Amino acid sequence: MVKELHLKRVTALIIIIITALLISSCAGSGGGTGEPKPAPEVTRAESHTFKPHVMSEVYRDIYGDGFEETFFGLCDAVLSGEDTFSCPSRERLFQALSVSRTCLPIADALVDRDGSFVENGTAHLSYKAEKEELTRLTEEFKKTVERNVSVIAGGDGECIKAIKLLYMTAHKNTFDEENTLDDFLSVTPYHAITQNSGICQELAREYIYYLLQAGVDAMPCSALSRDKSEAHEWALVRIDGKYYHVDPTFTLSYPDSLYFFGMTDRQREYYGDFPPESFTYADADIKDAARFRADDGRFRELWLARSYEIDEETKTVTYTDTNTGEKKSFAYGS
Repeated sequence: MVKELHLKRVTALIIIIITALLISSCAGSGGGTGEPKPAPEVTRAESHTFKPHVMSEVYRDIYGDGFEETFFGLCDAVLSGEDTFSCPSRERLFQALSVSRTCLPIADALVDRDGSFVENGTAHLSYKAEKEELTRLTEEFKKTVERNVSVIAGGDGECIKAIKLLYMTAHKNTFDEENTLDDFLSVTPYHAITQNSGICQELAREYIYYLLQAGVDAMPCSALSRDKSEAHEWALVRIDGKYYHVDPTFTLSYPDSLYFFGMTDRQREYYGDFPPESFTYADADIKDAARFRADDGRFRELWLARSYEIDEETKTVTYTDTNTGEKKSFAYGS
């Protein structure tokens, strides 16, 4: 099968090194030819309305009081093409821009950080596109997100939302073999959303962004291998109050499977030599990381699902067992 990857708690310098490793090593997981694929012809459940304000709860905890207001101010400014918004400090601005990588990828891609600054409680944004082009790109981004998230239905529970969005991203994306170490500073989930291609950092955060749009909490999780030769990033998803690992990048190699869905820490470690105690959550050195422990084996049997179908009437996933070839059913409940 495929391999996986792991990380030590980080300083700013180590994050840069890890990012470079992500470019060079997560290609080893397979995932296609590097040729961008068109968006998949998947069944649309119902129209999704773009949500301008989405954010994982963990970012509220990391950055504290007032951060949500600042981040949503950034969202409103970028989505409306404004070049100012209320922001208390330069530090807050760059925290918000950092979180936008996961929670508003178009801001991460189009805001020029070097040209942006804060003065007297107001952030001044510099963009990489002119006003007219920015408006066009923003509208295209919103429509693309709405179309992709429309695979879910209003009555879907968190489990099925996560599965449907994983299927959609696995079938629309190709692993970007073109990325090199020289490109690591330009890596952005916006690329995966708009070009249907990316590396693990881009693919994981694209998936997370769709989950947040669908009302499912999720965050990036990353790791270095024990020998520090490989690095990888995936999603940590909260389903019905418990955390599970989901790897959109590895799923590219097996797009009809659920091998990498709902994994525990041990299963995540199994696909590579990545000790769970070294996982980094949401790009932060979180002291109480035990609260993100993924130890519930609810989805264990689905790790053998090489193909599957969802029966929404009976709330079951019917799948083909990789080892036996038998058809089996998994009841997912609400």
